[in-house]
Amino acid sequence: MPSTIHLHRVLATKPEKVYRAFIEADALAKWLPPNGFTCTVHEFEGKVGGAYKMSFRNFTTGGSHSFG
Repeated sequence: MPSTIHLHRVLATKPEKVYRAFIEADALAKWLPPNGFTCTVHEFEGKVGGAYKMSFRNFTTGGSHSFG
């Protein structure tokens, strides 16, 4: 079942760094997860229409959620 997630972030950095954070898996994993979670990128094609698979793991519960 498809779902939509809306995120709002104010990023105090250069546009080039933000762009890189969207097209490089390691950079994306550093900033994308909400507080209290880590991100593991399992598959990532940093291009328009590219596939991705990742998961967020909760620090407290150890539970994880996979998506992509």
